[in-house]
Amino acid sequence: MAVKGSRRDAVAAVAGPPVAWIAHLLVSYAWVPAACQGSAFVLHLATGVFAVMASLSVALGVRKVEGPESSAVMVLGAIFVLAIVLQGVANVVVDACA
Repeated sequence: MAVKGSRRDAVAAVAGPPVAWIAHLLVSYAWVPAACQGSAFVLHLATGVFAVMASLSVALGVRKVEGPESSAVMVLGAIFVLAIVLQGVANVVVDACA
């Protein structure tokens, strides 16, 4: 894997989206009781924040990794961004308090 910057940037670019997805999952589960007592806005806010974090990590990966690995970083990162967004859609469609 050819890297333009430091190896640390490449590792952050590859590991960022899955870590953001796991963090989103954990934070969403932790905030369900708060969302049931008040507004579900905190769940939507978490989805937006973690989707942006994962997207920025994908953008970093595309810039820092060269060659065919760049496409792989982009596709795998996009899958995790999609997973975060789909979990956010589930927060809209499914009533967590029922």
